[in-house]
Order: sequence, then C-alpha cells, then structure tokens
Amino acid sequence: MCINGLPLELAHWFKVLGLTLNDKLKWQENVELMVKKAAKRLYILRVLSRINVPSADLLTIYLSLVRSILEYACPVWHTNLPQYLSDKIEHVQKRAFRIIYPWCGYEDALGIAQSPRLIDRRQILCRKTFKKIQEPTSKLLHLLPPLCMDGYYGTI
Repeated sequence: MCINGLPLELAHWFKVLGLTLNDKLKWQENVELMVKKAAKRLYILRVLSRINVPSADLLTIYLSLVRSILEYACPVWHTNLPQYLSDKIEHVQKRAFRIIYPWCGYEDALGIAQSPRLIDRRQILCRKTFKKIQEPTSKLLHLLPPLCMDGYYGTI
C-alpha cells in the first residue's frame, strides 16, 4: 500500500498515547508492558518496607506509583480483556499487598486497604466514563448510536 507514492511499512504493533495497540486488536502487548512497568515499581515498595515505612504510607505509594499504571486508560481496553490478562494485572496487586501487609492474605489485605479487586475498579471506571460520555455536554456523545426505546444504546 502506498500514500503519495511512498510505501507504508506494516507494523504489528505501535504505541499511541501510552497504549500499545496491535494489528489484531488484542491487548497482550499492552498488558505485558504495563505489568512489567508496574512490577519494576514494586521494588520501591520492597525497599521502603525493609526500612519499616508504615503500611498506610506504603499503600499511598502503591496507589500513586503502581495502581495508576495498572488502570491507565482502562475504559479503552478493559471490556476486551481476556481473563488470563486480567489475572496478570491482578497478580501485581497481590504482590504489592504481600509487601504492604505481609502478615495477612490477599482478601484480608483488600479489606484493610478498603480496596476492591482491580477488575471491579476497572468496571467502575468504565461505567463512570460511559456515564460522562452520555451527558448532553459531552463532546463524545455524537459517537454513540441512537438511544433505543428500552433505554439501551444501539440495536439488540
């Protein structure tokens, strides 16, 4: 394929605005790069936990430096994420909570941190984003299909 006589190079994946997109519209590369980046930041938590930084402070650092990576632009990719990739992302949070709360299991750590599982947080973030798009002042509202009689968008 050519544009203005210049051949286009075929790319199997590319990065745009921090998201890694591939030619098959799968999220494998995006998740792997995201998990790798977040896992590197877990080192900061390990070092701080060794010098007895309080768990509350470690949690704040996790939320700021790690979870923000794991949720970046999730309304774009969450709904098309297979379970095994979702589990990879959740595993990073499990590792973080093992560092922050070494005396308890994952379920107890979620309770102490008052934090839901990442899959639940992504679902909430997706709903919030969709509700914002549905507002009459949204610049993206025109991209939605017309509202059906039963209150759902598009055809069933």
